Amino acid sequence: LRGNNKPKRTDFAWDVQVVRPHLPLVAGTRYTVRFEARSDGPVWPLTSYLMRSEPLRFYAGQDPVDRFNESVTLASAQGANLLALMIPRIPWTDDEAEYAAEMAFNHAAIERTLQQFPDTDLIIRFGVEPSAPWRKAHPAEMTAWESGRTGRYVCVTSQKWLTEMGRRVPRFVHDLEEKWGGRIVGYAPAAQSTGEWYYPIWDTVNGEAMNFSSGFLRAYRAYLKGIAKGF
Repeated sequence: LRGNNKPKRTDFAWDVQVVRPHLPLVAGTRYTVRFEARSDGPVWPLTSYLMRSEPLRFYAGQDPVDRFNESVTLASAQGANLLALMIPRIPWTDDEAEYAAEMAFNHAAIERTLQQFPDTDLIIRFGVEPSAPWRKAHPAEMTAWESGRTGRYVCVTSQKWLTEMGRRVPRFVHDLEEKWGGRIVGYAPAAQSTGEWYYPIWDTVNGEAMNFSSGFLRAYRAYLKGIAKGF
């Protein structure tokens, strides 16, 4: 990547990605991926193969699956038999076929983990960010930068999002409990940047701040009024 093709930002491993659109994958088929890369300086490539569009799918790669398994193996050898398994996002659809397909993928991830680590119990860390169609339909419910630019993540004070999440999470948890209840000891919802509930500071432009969405400002003003009543 040189000259005009050089990306504006290369601070993070995912800033440069090779994308091949509309590549069909057949279930049960083994694929071999080969590529060549050259760098003028030291780099650490992440060899992961995934579908970047909704719903996100991780198929293969050294990171994060291999490192996750290696870490769990080391921990299990020391008697630590509790791990957090990440499910990228709960099914955010009212289509029953789509919901069933999403849950089948989630069940398979849990089954695969427990087969590999049969003495381990799980904490399910699950994403609660809304789907791409929902975000597009509700831009006012998303975060906003100081300049007015819409952010990539939902605003946590959005009542529409909270209501929608409150409808979808119970079914998701119920379906997991019905099959894996004896092995799941807790749940941890995840949202915003890296699923850790903080703003994507690397997306800032010229140091602009976040969050300036109308919904967040309303909620923050109400919070301040509540504090003022206590004085």
